[in-house]
Amino acid sequence: VFIFISSFRHTWTHSAILLSTLVYTTFFVFRTLSIALDGMPETAILAAYAIEFLLAAVGIMLLRAHPHPLAQAPRGAV
Repeated sequence: VFIFISSFRHTWTHSAILLSTLVYTTFFVFRTLSIALDGMPETAILAAYAIEFLLAAVGIMLLRAHPHPLAQAPRGAV
């Protein structure tokens, strides 16, 4: 709900991208661990795995392309 509402509120956009990136990255990491420990899952789970990877990667690219204004170094700082 927060992520959907944030698409209409510019001030919340960065927080929504950060939250969704964290969620999908967490899903991807733990599904990778599950595959390593339990073996290959069914095709539907592998499809979800690929989608989670894609969404996490897009989120990371968005965060790198548009960093939060408060996280940037002040002008003139080295």
